[in-house]
Amino acid sequence: MKKRGVEIIEEYVPVNGVDTYFLHFPEEKGTPVLLMLHGGPGESMATMGYYFKRHFGSMCTLVTYDQRGAGRTFLKNPGVKPELSVLLSDLHAVVALLKERYGVSRVALLGQSWGSALGSVYALEHPEDLLCYIGVGQLVNGTKNEAEGARVLKEKILAAGNQKDLAQFEAIGAYPVGENAPFDWEKIMQMRRLQRKYGLAVRFNASFFKAFFSSPTLRLSDLTSMKKIFAFNAAMIEWVITQFTLETYPRKYAVPVFYLLGERDYQTPVTLATAYFESIEAPYKKLTLLKNAGHFPELDNMADFTAALQSTLDTAVSL
Repeated sequence: MKKRGVEIIEEYVPVNGVDTYFLHFPEEKGTPVLLMLHGGPGESMATMGYYFKRHFGSMCTLVTYDQRGAGRTFLKNPGVKPELSVLLSDLHAVVALLKERYGVSRVALLGQSWGSALGSVYALEHPEDLLCYIGVGQLVNGTKNEAEGARVLKEKILAAGNQKDLAQFEAIGAYPVGENAPFDWEKIMQMRRLQRKYGLAVRFNASFFKAFFSSPTLRLSDLTSMKKIFAFNAAMIEWVITQFTLETYPRKYAVPVFYLLGERDYQTPVTLATAYFESIEAPYKKLTLLKNAGHFPELDNMADFTAALQSTLDTAVSL
């Protein structure tokens, strides 16, 4: 169906026994298929898909799906919890489905935040499926991310001379979570609130709400699921922050690797992502730093993000 001039397909498809919600924005045959993996774990990107598609235009057939424990897949399967091995198996089935549906041998895979961890591991394990891997808000090491984000935040607070914020920062106490400090969700939320104030984490600004509420597929149930997601995914989120690291995986990718990073992203710190990127091998690799952008560059600087994505897909197709 067409909604507001954009072709949209919504559907549930069984993936490894789980009714999984998909959102497609198809283009003409021959256009690259771009599969976007949302973050979280649990943070569906489906409600922003229409906003992205309006900016991406005809450069790709855009597809996103709600992982286990996220969005409408969660609402349809409220007892099905995610874990890395299962999410990788689901992703393999999703890629196979898209290859068959769109008659392509490979798809472009874009991972956002947590999706960049899932996407990176998948790219290492199944290069034969991918045209390229694109990391946005690239997650490298959960615990190091928190430590680096906290370090930069303190620098910003001290530079601003804000004693109230400094007192709030110091009141958080031992940080990050992990071996020397038990996981504490409230500490993380306190840190995120301060990071947002200093532009270091995702900000719920006008662009965010415009992207969210402009979606013609938005339902009241989407808001309902958002209220339940963090509690439902608590164990997985704790594992990501305290245990996940790409540093234990091989650093040799057999697909082209592109990073599109916000220069002020310290939710998944750009410093760590850049250092990791420099350490990897790939048939082709390119890192683009996007100015005036943080953890969600698609919202902070859509014009430059769209231009970088077009260049990325054009390069990947030509290789």
